[in-house]
Amino acid sequence: MIFNELKLSNFCVYRGEHEFNLAPRAHRGKAKPVVLFGGMNGGGKTTILDAVQLVRYGKRAKCSKRGEKSYEDFLRSCINHDVDPQLGASIGLTLSLRLRRKRECLRNLTTVVGRNGRGDS
Repeated sequence: MIFNELKLSNFCVYRGEHEFNLAPRAHRGKAKPVVLFGGMNGGGKTTILDAVQLVRYGKRAKCSKRGEKSYEDFLRSCINHDVDPQLGASIGLTLSLRLRRKRECLRNLTTVVGRNGRGDS
């Protein structure tokens, strides 16, 4: 599974529309599938991880600031505080999934020729 793009709109510290290109790039013919996020404290690094968790797992997401809040209260608290709450917030994640199928037909043939010195009965 490859995350290609993350879009945040009014989600936590991200006011307005923000797009993150997460697609792996090639450098000298080799894929570089690692994306690094850096920034100051409170800059939104953990928010990006929370957004990915939330969009993938919904209610079961283990987000950093949820604590004991109900799911609905947590979602309300994720709307950026500088915008009208009626605008809401949104998260979009575009990903690629490559499936491989492997089929095997195995037969376990066992013949008991003798057991404890006696023939098969």
